[in-house]
Amino acid sequence: MTAAGQTGTVAESGLFTVALDGLDNRRIIVPNSSVTGGPIANFSFHPKRRVEFDVTVPATADVHQTRQVLAAAAASVEGRDPELGHEVALVAVSDAALRWQVRVWTSHQTFAAVNERTMEAVKAELARAGILPA
Repeated sequence: MTAAGQTGTVAESGLFTVALDGLDNRRIIVPNSSVTGGPIANFSFHPKRRVEFDVTVPATADVHQTRQVLAAAAASVEGRDPELGHEVALVAVSDAALRWQVRVWTSHQTFAAVNERTMEAVKAELARAGILPA
């Protein structure tokens, strides 16, 4: 969860504080007043999460080829949820670049690994297709 600007797994919840174990194994003590006074993001509430990140390619890149390459890269990712799959969307166009968003569904337990694998697959496939340098 993320609350009061801190991210971790809830280890303890008390009358005055919440103890979070951070991803780097730090124990973070957050006053309840900070938790209740702002938004709380619960990353494990739903069994599935969506990896999503932007990819920028030169404006000279062929739109249809780029979409195919990004979709193939996303489809190849180990740990991708086969039912929910993936999406590729063109989200911005400028004189210098095309900005795409790659979205891959996975379980919340494998989110970090699938996020990294997706970025690696996208980079490799774009380089292989000559859209980005190797």
